[in-house]
Amino acid sequence: MIIPDLPVTIQDKIQNFINQYDYLKKIEPIRDNIFEILDEKCIILYFPQENEENDGSLIQKSVNGKLTNFVHINTYKVIEKQVFTAAHELAHILNLHEHLYNSCNEYKNMFSKELEEAAMNYFAALVLMPTQIFQEKATDLFKEFSDTIQLNDFIKISLNLMDIFFVPFKAVVVRLFEINIIDKSTAEFLINNNDILKKINDYINYYGFTRLGIRSQKKSIKGFPELISKVENANIFNKNKIDKTREKLDIPLNNISENNEVELINLELKNG
Repeated sequence: MIIPDLPVTIQDKIQNFINQYDYLKKIEPIRDNIFEILDEKCIILYFPQENEENDGSLIQKSVNGKLTNFVHINTYKVIEKQVFTAAHELAHILNLHEHLYNSCNEYKNMFSKELEEAAMNYFAALVLMPTQIFQEKATDLFKEFSDTIQLNDFIKISLNLMDIFFVPFKAVVVRLFEINIIDKSTAEFLINNNDILKKINDYINYYGFTRLGIRSQKKSIKGFPELISKVENANIFNKNKIDKTREKLDIPLNNISENNEVELINLELKNG
């Protein structure tokens, strides 16, 4: 992987684009709350695909005459990659490409699919690792080192940043390059070194970062259990097909629906 040279004019346009959305300008890191933000903009399919290289994808379809966004999050990937994927796809849904193409001549003149994807990744990086707070955290962690640092120490610092911002190792390394803590050649060496990348999970376990490196393998679509029950009750598909769909998405056969009666229980609340 070669880190793209994204011109400063395009970087500034992306930051200004983000500044339009109050829900993206947070004092604290957004972390996995990005899923809630994305959920407001599209229909998310969480499904694991072990042999799929892509971390996720966006499909736009016309449903009843209305353009609807469907995002697939590959939940076989570790959770921090899922977070970055969600932010990347949010950039597409918010039409960042169209904004840049129409407002930035440099982006328009240089345009390629690779440039578009680089812009989406930069958006994701800024949203999940805002420059000021990331720079403060990173500078504090690196302050005891001057010109050189041992690889093990670098990885430990990177894991701390991964844990704080809930992002993958490669994203942290590229962000450290973007804020001038490491140079481009060092960053590219780190993100292209398979021996280092394979050891990241070992380091995660060794240093006890229990929230990282988890493959959730979640299977879910919001509201789907209720929808599949309605489809079943309406006899739209045969029972065998319904049961196979439930099995595929890990939906229990006796899932709760709107027609289920729930025992009423009085709960005592504390005042004050």
